[in-house]
Amino acid sequence: VGPAGVGPFLRGDCSGDGSVAGSVTDAVVLLGYLFLGNAEPPCMAACDANGDGQVLGAVTDAVYILSFNFLGGPPPADPFPDCGLGLLETDFDLGCDTPILCEP
Repeated sequence: VGPAGVGPFLRGDCSGDGSVAGSVTDAVVLLGYLFLGNAEPPCMAACDANGDGQVLGAVTDAVYILSFNFLGGPPPADPFPDCGLGLLETDFDLGCDTPILCEP
């Protein structure tokens, strides 16, 4: 039995579609939630792209995702590039109400 964790999820996959690379979707979903009153993303821990534990009230994670996808910025923190369990204490705090369908 492995360690208990949150998820499974793919870090940076704020939309819950199982993908992060090559699109603006995850950043748009996060920004829509934060600033336009759109629905909460299915897994808030996944939206914490840089793994710093902060998602609400800032554009940092959306910029991080866009930088990774289009400017050669660093990849999201683990679990990435493969789906897995979030083991950071902040992952537990953020939660993952609807884990994406993937194999940890």
